[in-house]
Amino acid sequence: KALVDQRRGFEYRLQRRAARKVDFVRYIEFELKADELRKLRKKRLGLKKRTVSDFAHVQTVFFILERAVRKFQGDTNMWLQFVDFAVAQRAEKRLSTLFARALQMHPRCAAIWIRAASWQYFELGNASTARVLMQRSLRLNPSDKLLWLEYFRLELHYVAKVMARRSALGLQAAEPEAAEKGGTGKEAAKGQGGAGEEDSASAFARGAVPLVVFRNAISGKLGLDLGFRVDFLRLCDEFQGADEVTAAVLESIARDFKKDPKSYTLVAKFCLHASQAEDAAQGGRAGGGAKGAKRRKLAGGGASAQDDDSADGLSVGERRGVCVLEEGLANLPDDPEMWQAYAKFLRDCRKARSDGASCQGAMSGRLDALYRRAAAKGAGALAVGMCLDWARLPSDGSAGEAAAAAAESRLRLGLAVHPHSPELWATLLGLKRFQACVAPCALGTQEATRRPVAALMEAEEALLNEAIAAVGKGVSGLRGDVVSKLAQPLVEKLSLEALEAGEGTTKKFKAAEKLMLRLLGLCVGRGAPTALCCQYLTLAHSTQGLRGVARARHHVLATYPGGDPKLAPFLVHLADLATQAATQAAGEASDGMDLARAALEAALGMARPDAKQEVLEAYADLERRMGFADRAEKIRWKSASADHSTNN
Repeated sequence: KALVDQRRGFEYRLQRRAARKVDFVRYIEFELKADELRKLRKKRLGLKKRTVSDFAHVQTVFFILERAVRKFQGDTNMWLQFVDFAVAQRAEKRLSTLFARALQMHPRCAAIWIRAASWQYFELGNASTARVLMQRSLRLNPSDKLLWLEYFRLELHYVAKVMARRSALGLQAAEPEAAEKGGTGKEAAKGQGGAGEEDSASAFARGAVPLVVFRNAISGKLGLDLGFRVDFLRLCDEFQGADEVTAAVLESIARDFKKDPKSYTLVAKFCLHASQAEDAAQGGRAGGGAKGAKRRKLAGGGASAQDDDSADGLSVGERRGVCVLEEGLANLPDDPEMWQAYAKFLRDCRKARSDGASCQGAMSGRLDALYRRAAAKGAGALAVGMCLDWARLPSDGSAGEAAAAAAESRLRLGLAVHPHSPELWATLLGLKRFQACVAPCALGTQEATRRPVAALMEAEEALLNEAIAAVGKGVSGLRGDVVSKLAQPLVEKLSLEALEAGEGTTKKFKAAEKLMLRLLGLCVGRGAPTALCCQYLTLAHSTQGLRGVARARHHVLATYPGGDPKLAPFLVHLADLATQAATQAAGEASDGMDLARAALEAALGMARPDAKQEVLEAYADLERRMGFADRAEKIRWKSASADHSTNN
């Protein structure tokens, strides 16, 4: 009775004027769960006789799906759900008419065409009908990438299936050399006929049919898409024995995309991976046979002397990839993406090396030579990112100061190409800080004490001035955030020295303060450097307490008398530090709160409209922490009003 009641409810929902798809789906789920419950009960009772109930639920679901696709004819998901259920029930007669109706209603839906061809091929074993379906779908949808790829997969699968069957029957594919073994006269005629059949069988085994599909796929506008051809390569990787097809696809990429750096990278990676796979399959014997010759020809390799691993420290696959990328550089000498792709290939090869430091050193030397070639070409070849990678490249057998000197030399060469790059200057300044602070410690205490510390500081400051002057001449000019980034190593060093000197020591603090104020003055009109201002404030608070916080506020606001929206985070941070100083010193509680409130009021006046909400929340939180609940409530009410007005 409960089952009947629930079915009655579902039927009423299906009969409503505005039927919903979800009602059909829930009805189907209910019937399937009821059928599972029936099967469990039958198994528990040990009943083996088949009755009408074994088919009733399935027929009910078919009836519901039939009504659903009639009601929602334009919904492809409903048709596909119907197909999936029919396939699961092995309803072959129903599927034949169902696919015909679905394709008549949705001839542009690739998923239905693929499902129909898959059913014909895998379930019924009818390869010819599956091929006809895919060809018909491509006549109606010639620009559908998914249909071309699935048709290509179908033909590859068919070739693999036929070759596996021949292998199981002991029938080997005919070799191309067999066609040359013909006689004279009648024997020659017979030999020529046999050779023709053997040639066709050999061409089929090499993947002639999938290649026809591929060439037709790239004959139109789809052939201009490199990613589309990469998808064909991925499909070839799924099948063994598709090396000829893969090589043909790669040849088409190399031929048609000579101006695209990605094509050279793709072919180089294939040469590397194919050589590794070939070595594994042939026990270390790389590049043998017709397949090895094909790959050597594709990669630009030639004689077997090229395959000698000890010739230049490169493996066979790495050498082939290098040949391809060298061809790319010859065709695209001024394309920075091509140079970056070449460098990335060598870096990946170096990272994958597990055959000792000497081989990694050889790869590092090749990388260094490539970077120097790019530097000689100029900015069109050597990008800023390549300069940074070049500086991080390990030097041969050098460590410590020698490695730092090599990195500095490379950065100088990069700056000769990109003299206005803040990233390169910031890296050089950080390296100089390492040389001045870390490297002397490795020389021992006596040697470190003999180093002129003041001279090192002057050299670092002179380098910072040089960097600021060079970056300021660039197209983007000098900005506050760039100054903060450039000055960060030296400012951190001076701040640490001031903190190590202890609270109350003014000499070290004034040296750091002098540099920071000079840098702040450089940024007037270019945007306040928020990070530098906060560093100055933190140093002043750590060394001089509340007095230092007030001093930092005075100097920063005097440097930017008109205010700057970028100073709002600085003032919020100032209020937090002033509150901390007020709680630590009992006699300065009132002064600290007054300073914090004044800073937050100034931040409200400077902040952008979208940032005022955060300042008000920080203001309210400050008053609440200090025990002024009434003030906090007023500020929160003001914050809510501001938020409401902003939303409106």
